[in-house]
Amino acid sequence: MAQAEASSCKLLRRVRDWAETRVDIRAALLVGSHARAYQPADEWSDTDVIVITTVPHHYLLSDEWALTIAVPWLVYRQKIGRRFMCRVVFVDSVELDLIPVALAEVNRWLFFMRARQQLRWLVDRLPAVLWEQTAASVDAFVNFTRHGRRFLVDKDGFEARLNAGLAGLCLHEGIATADAGVACSGHARLGVRDVAGGPILREVGRPQGSAESSARIRVLRSW
Repeated sequence: MAQAEASSCKLLRRVRDWAETRVDIRAALLVGSHARAYQPADEWSDTDVIVITTVPHHYLLSDEWALTIAVPWLVYRQKIGRRFMCRVVFVDSVELDLIPVALAEVNRWLFFMRARQQLRWLVDRLPAVLWEQTAASVDAFVNFTRHGRRFLVDKDGFEARLNAGLAGLCLHEGIATADAGVACSGHARLGVRDVAGGPILREVGRPQGSAESSARIRVLRSW
């Protein structure tokens, strides 16, 4: 167990140092079991990292980047929702799941969250096709990282902007986020629909102590 933890910590340091040297990578977030404060990851947990990059396709078309982190034993891709992740198993049996996200997409998230809070009356009057995909991506990001996220690298101040935007959505929309610290009561809807035409709805339970205290979040297919 101690050896596995040491290997994971070593991998995180290497990923951080590697991301720092990459000009295209603007931020790197640790998500999943290794990022949560409660129930820490066990020795079999892989390491999930989201990289915000100007060239996300580079990590899907080439394996050379993995060699600059450690010696890979196996590299393959796996689709999750609408995205692909790069799964790397290194020779020391530590696994890294790298999820590249385009910088332009994250900037659209930030713009949408700011507009939703400050100009909601205008956003609500725009054709849904103009913003529903961005709204779905924001909601899916919240769902995907709800157990915790920690920035390893943040060159452009994304952490503060994302936290402020998500906290603002929680106040305006009633969405339960990791940043809010408490679950907002009732149902929240960003007003978007998934590819099958059904509403993307994040259902959250009532505050702690009630008969419906546990949060219920519908699986999203947009991430």
